[in-house]
Amino acid sequence: VATADGAWDYKRVCVDGPSFDRPAEACITPYAKCFAGIIAIGGGLGYGSDLGVGASLALNVITKRTRAIVEGVAAAGAAAQRPASLSGRDGVSVSAVTDTDILSVGVAIGLGQSALAFTLAVNVIEGGTEARATDATLSSSAGDVTVSAADASQIIAGTGAIALGVLQPGLDAEATSGSKLAIGFTISVQYIGQDVLATVERSTLSAPTGNVRVLADATGRILIAQRPAHKHLGLLWEFPGGK
Repeated sequence: VATADGAWDYKRVCVDGPSFDRPAEACITPYAKCFAGIIAIGGGLGYGSDLGVGASLALNVITKRTRAIVEGVAAAGAAAQRPASLSGRDGVSVSAVTDTDILSVGVAIGLGQSALAFTLAVNVIEGGTEARATDATLSSSAGDVTVSAADASQIIAGTGAIALGVLQPGLDAEATSGSKLAIGFTISVQYIGQDVLATVERSTLSAPTGNVRVLADATGRILIAQRPAHKHLGLLWEFPGGK
């Protein structure tokens, strides 16, 4: 759903159930990706022989939720969750990716013997990105197992205000005498709220010959990986690059 001054987007892929087994296929990838963007260009021009007022107002909001979830389900008559199972020969990846952008430009111009120009711009990107395995078994016999969430949202904004006080020599002395005022000001507010989660709860991730990775990547990076079982210090956890 999108309007001239706002956009809302919700993407979710969810695997509920007992099993999804594709040992003969290259990989299994429950994958949710959200692209959203706003390009807003606004301007105001005001002219008056005595007072010219120009104004530009902009409000741009994107709210997004992107989720990729593998979770067990409650079996009929059972107190515990029934685990979900994903198995792919060359890899299993549960990924949620968000990429949202706001490009906002606003300019106001006021012309007159006295002039006022102002610009107000508010740009907001807010929401969450989540990749989660709950009550699940993810396994790959020959590849990697990855649970990852990433958010690459950004705001690019430019605002300006120009006020020009113009004397008109053709008017009589009384009209051009006294103090003249020209004021230009601009206010710009930018906000990005990111909630990026990569979560493993009550689950087993198995990659005997590959890597097990749980990745959360926003503006800052929080990356951690498990060493393959067949390598030195196998199955221990490390930051990429080692140690």
